[in-house]
Amino acid sequence: NIQKAKEAAAKDSLRILRTAIEAYAAKNNGIPPGYPNNDTSLSPSVMAFTLQLTTGNAYLQKMPKNTFNGMTGLRIFIDAAPFPTEADGASGWMYKPATKEIRLNWTGTDSEGIDYFEY
Repeated sequence: NIQKAKEAAAKDSLRILRTAIEAYAAKNNGIPPGYPNNDTSLSPSVMAFTLQLTTGNAYLQKMPKNTFNGMTGLRIFIDAAPFPTEADGASGWMYKPATKEIRLNWTGTDSEGIDYFEY
């Protein structure tokens, strides 16, 4: 079943991303990826996140694709911004470094009725 394969791949990509985020923070005094030069007084950026996790294949070879929209892009939220309560599908992923929360940016529900955004 193609649908279930996409769901499994999305969950696996999230597991890989979450593991990379935790591993990076563990090696950087608890500072999650996304903050330029690991300076939490600076606004987080997609560029910092990507470089910190992929340079030298330290944590990821490349950003995984959202299996539903094919996007690898990340929508990042500054510390003061609330994390959205729902997906908009405009990027592959949604991420807030301050909380290390990363979610699949896809609307709808899976074959078991679970919101993709809740994976």
